Amino acid sequence: MPDLLRLRRTYADRGMRLILVSGDFASDADQAAAFLRELGVDFPTYRKQGDDMEFINALDPKWSGALPASFIYDAHGQLQKSIYGKAPYDQLNEQMTALLEPAATPRR
Repeated sequence: MPDLLRLRRTYADRGMRLILVSGDFASDADQAAAFLRELGVDFPTYRKQGDDMEFINALDPKWSGALPASFIYDAHGQLQKSIYGKAPYDQLNEQMTALLEPAATPRR
């Protein structure tokens, strides 16, 4: 989680938005909220509700549902990369750099 927050700070001025969705049970909501406060999360976060498989398939049908997982979408809402398991900052940074690289300008 700290690496995701670091990535958010690094790329916020380039349009990167971090959306956190907790897969915790409703009974653990207070504990999850306290954890986010401890990390200094100062933006809206969400908690998954409803059917697990519907949620999983909406994010990435190839995902088993195991946590943690990170999903990187482009500015058009298209899934670009799924990372299953803990992702270190260097891996996240590499993915964001590739996604945010400006398109090559055509030669004249």
